Amino acid sequence: MFPKISMEDPIYVLVDEDGDPYTWEITSEEEVKLSVYADFFQARHDHKAEGKEIRALRREELQELLRGEWDDVTHLVYHPAANGYQVTRETFMKAELD
Repeated sequence: MFPKISMEDPIYVLVDEDGDPYTWEITSEEEVKLSVYADFFQARHDHKAEGKEIRALRREELQELLRGEWDDVTHLVYHPAANGYQVTRETFMKAELD
């Protein structure tokens, strides 16, 4: 039995200036990995994000891209939550809360 994958919308991926996904390989050229983030700030602070844009997607949109334009991706590396980020008290007090 496969584990349930729960990704809340939106999810974030790194793309280049043409909108193509930033993919990477570690073990072989046959494995093309795409990092997927649950948190915008985690995506923004990832070292791989330098010079990249961050694209917000619904899960269904990502599935459609993986069936089409991004069909070379073999693995998704999901980062479910940020490790943490810092804001000033002043910024927090001015923020709209859900």
